[in-house]
Amino acid sequence: MFKTENPQSVVKKSYFRAIFNRDFNLGFGNPRTDVCSKCIELDGKIKTENDQKYEKKKDLMIEKRVHKLRAKAFFRLLQEKSEDMTTCSFDCQKNNPLPYLTKAHTTVAKYISTILRLFRVILKIT
Repeated sequence: MFKTENPQSVVKKSYFRAIFNRDFNLGFGNPRTDVCSKCIELDGKIKTENDQKYEKKKDLMIEKRVHKLRAKAFFRLLQEKSEDMTTCSFDCQKNNPLPYLTKAHTTVAKYISTILRLFRVILKIT
């Protein structure tokens, strides 16, 4: 666009890329990890808290620590194996419309609907 309007100017693409990255540093990739909505909420409250005695901030940090410990215990319970349980695993990443979002509560509904669709297919087959 610029070159068509100004053919006499000799400006390289790398010049525009450098300005774009330096001044506008926008990210276009997906986030690398999922983040719990409670953790996002607590992080925001901790950052904005400006209590003089830091009591409120300390309470929020303790609440976040307790939340993380409870989550860790929950996932440890999920990893336990039982002899009377059958586990099925499906690799449907390419053919199911699952969004890639960071907030867990928006993604869970999509996963549940997809899992229910998979079980309907399995029940029809068997």
